[in-house]
Amino acid sequence: MTKKPGLGRVELYQELKRWNLSAHDPGANKLVEDELWKKLGRKRAVLISDLSGFTRITRSKGILHFLAIFERAHEIGEVVFARHGGRFLKTQADNLFALFDTVGAAAACAQAMLHEADKLNAQVPLADGHVRFCVGIGFGEILELADDAFGDQVNVAFKLGEDIAEPGQILISEPAAADLRLSLAQKDLATQLHDPTTVEVGHVELLYWHLPPLKG
Repeated sequence: MTKKPGLGRVELYQELKRWNLSAHDPGANKLVEDELWKKLGRKRAVLISDLSGFTRITRSKGILHFLAIFERAHEIGEVVFARHGGRFLKTQADNLFALFDTVGAAAACAQAMLHEADKLNAQVPLADGHVRFCVGIGFGEILELADDAFGDQVNVAFKLGEDIAEPGQILISEPAAADLRLSLAQKDLATQLHDPTTVEVGHVELLYWHLPPLKG
């Protein structure tokens, strides 16, 4: 992946002090908008993973037990993101957040995450000690910062990974699925997509596809 941007959240918010919140003209903030998209706009695949069982495990085993699980998940993420050319952007609560140049890389990474978690879980007899990823992947134009990212497909990836995906599921947004279908290099992954599903989230219809985990 290309070098990360130098601008972070603090600098972005400083720039946005120029934004006119009272403007009635939709084009009143166009200069600021154009500057920031030119500086920070990138087309990226966004991978968000969530860990299943936070509330239940924390109440039954304690917060330290869950944090120990998250440490294992974080370790898996660091290794697998790097292996697939991703940029590990940040953790947020029990989420892992990474960016990729292609949907194919993000999708293959998600499958590898589940595979590595399965290998780890096989060594832990206690079910409440298992790393159980729920993964969402989006794709599109985003604002990429040194320490964060914003955009519609970032929001979609969060919704898919955190709110909709079940443990062991990888859910792919429609723009991400469309990109997989268009790429010859990603043809094998595209043929694995199944069960298109539409849900309403915040009065917006959201179409997503399932990507199966690796076999074996």
